[in-house]
Order: sequence, then C-alpha cells, then structure tokens
Amino acid sequence: VGLEHLKGVIESYVAVADLASTPRIVEITTTNERQQVSLRQVKVLPGHVFHFTPAKLLDGAIEAATVEANQGGIVATESIRGVNGVAVAPCLSTAGPSWWLTGGSTERGTNFVLSVFNPYASEAVVSVTLQSPAGISVPNSYQGLVLGPHQLAALNVHAVAPNQSPITAHVVASDGNVVVYGIERSTVGAPVLSILPASPPSTSTYLPAGSGSTKSTTQLLVVDTGTSPSTASVQVVNPPGCGLHCAAPFLVDLTPGEATRLTIAPSSRVLSGSPFATSVQAGAPGIVVVQRVSSNGATGQSTPIDDPSLEGAGRLVLVNPLANGFDAVNVMNPTTSAVRISLETVTPSGLRMIGKTYGIEANGVIELSAKAIGGIVDGVLEVVATGRVVASGLVHGALVGSGVLVAVPT
Repeated sequence: VGLEHLKGVIESYVAVADLASTPRIVEITTTNERQQVSLRQVKVLPGHVFHFTPAKLLDGAIEAATVEANQGGIVATESIRGVNGVAVAPCLSTAGPSWWLTGGSTERGTNFVLSVFNPYASEAVVSVTLQSPAGISVPNSYQGLVLGPHQLAALNVHAVAPNQSPITAHVVASDGNVVVYGIERSTVGAPVLSILPASPPSTSTYLPAGSGSTKSTTQLLVVDTGTSPSTASVQVVNPPGCGLHCAAPFLVDLTPGEATRLTIAPSSRVLSGSPFATSVQAGAPGIVVVQRVSSNGATGQSTPIDDPSLEGAGRLVLVNPLANGFDAVNVMNPTTSAVRISLETVTPSGLRMIGKTYGIEANGVIELSAKAIGGIVDGVLEVVATGRVVASGLVHGALVGSGVLVAVPT
C-alpha cells in the first residue's frame, strides 16, 4: 500500500527480488481507489529484481498491490517519486486486524492520505480513530467501512482533521485483516514526502540509522497505545556503541494515544557529526515510533517495520527499489552479546560475499560506507549475523529522513 499516482507530480514503483536459487512465479494483483482490479503473472529469475509501476498496470490516483509467489524467497520494496524528492519503504508481508500509524500532517501545504487495503478474497470491515493536538476524533465516515475482496480505501485525512500535526491513526478491522500505510507529501512550499507503514504496538523499537549532522534535526514521535500514562526508556548510542556499560537511558512520560515529540539530535546525547542508533523500550501494550528528520526546509519520516521477534534476526535483506546504491548501511546489535556480520549480494549465479566481516559489540552499532558495500547487484544487500541484529540503509538520492530503508528478516 502507500502507492500514489498523479501524472507529472508523483509516481510509485515496486521492486520484487528473487533471493532463491530457482525461478519464482509471481502473481501481482493491483487495486485502485475506484475498486478496479488487475491481475498479472510474471516470472522472476534467481538473483534478479523485477521492477514495475502500478499505474501502468491499472490507472488510478491511489493504488495497492499484492505480490504472491509460488514459493518463498521473495522480497518486495516500494518507492514514490515526487517533484520534491523520493521516499522508500519495505512492503509488509502480513495483514492484521489492528494497526497504528503516527506522523501524519494536514497542516497548510501538506496532503496526508491513509490507505487501508484488504489483500484477501474475503470481506473486511474497518473503523478508524484519529488523535491529534485537537484531541480524539471518531469520524462517522471512517466507521464500519466495508472493503470487499482486494478493495482499497484511500482516506483523505484533511477532510476530517484539517490543519493538525502530528496525527495518529488507529485502524481496527472488526472482520477480516487489512494492511495500512500513510502517504504524506507537500503540495506547496518546502519538500515533504513520506511513506509510513503502520505497525502493531511493540515494547521494543530499534532505529539503527540516525544522523548527527549539524545541518539536520532528528526527532522521534512516540505514541503510547495503552489507556493509562506510561514511561518510555530511550537509549542513544554512537558507534561503536556502549557495550555492557551503557549510560543510563533517559525516561520520557507518555500520555495515552498522544504523540510525544523528542529531539534526539542535535543534543548533548549525540556526538555532533556522528551517526547514531536509538532504542526505545516501553511496557505493554507497547508504543509506535516514527523518526522524523528535517534538513534545509525538507522533512522526511521513516518507521520501523513490524518485527515479530522484537530484536531483529540473524539474516536481513535490503532491496533498494531505486537500484542506485546506498550512501550507508547502519547495523545495530541490540543484544548483550557480541556478534559478527558479513555482507552478501544476490546474483544470477548465486550469493556473492561483499567485503570483509565485521564485529559489533553488545549494544553496538556500525556504519558501513558506500565504499564498504560497493559491488551490490540490483540494489540487493543481505546482512548475515551470528546473532540478532537490526539494520537500515540510507538510499542514495532519496529525500532526507524518507530515504531510510529498513532491512527485513528473510
């Protein structure tokens, strides 16, 4: 979801990579906001990436696509390109009955669309609750929305919550399962562009890619999804990390449903000019976090993708939908034991190792430069670790903040 098309203004693209050793037959079901559906089948060869533009398969202003393969080993990512820049995000691999999303804005000159997609052949019924600085809103037009098989609801949030920021949405399916993304972009003024995948609440959130550049400001938006006040614990570390002797995290009081804004950099907690990683911990039922970066008037956002393990995986993959390289890849070890990682890319003749292996201490983080990850093929990079890690790549040429591509478990 999160695909938008407006000729001459914004276009969306999807990349589908075959990481396996044999071809995959991939079925692409494309839907638009007019409830039209298109079906196409393609063969993706081993070590290849298939790129497609949803609007060329089915015309529409807002689109969604389901990518299904006959076997595993398929990874999909997406991008949107506007007149003000490019944003990227992974595609979600599961649908669910409850999703949270924050970071939306309907302030003057900003357009925010909430896309709710039913990817299945059965019916779904959804309702949406919004919370902003103006309070809680339960729009009548957003209650009991019936989504038939493969149907999409494109909700223009400005119509029900104008001139608000940040906006948090809670989408609940009383029947069926859905997938939710937000699309935020500027219509006038400074560049703003973000694809925001929704997620279930988590008690542990890791953001391995943060910039301490003096030319940018990095903030976190943290939402408590519970019904009573709570406290979040925030830890910021610069490379190489803090091992077993980390400084005490700082504590942040949260109000139920509201987005609490934290400025991470510039601050005394971050070494100026250095990359950093952030972890946010909270009690049940959990939190939702967005990282927002502003630089030279431009604003972009990214959100950690749903990670059922809560602490990463031993094998992660990044598929750059632009296939134009990464400026850097940050890998974070959120555990209490040291790990080693190696890098691989996928070619038609199989996996190929890139560069050397690296050690990451407990509670550590490393930034791999564009030179260190040179040699990747078709934008595919796998991170193989001896323990659980999390990683993000900074996609070359994307809008600051919105160019953070979260690595997904293979």
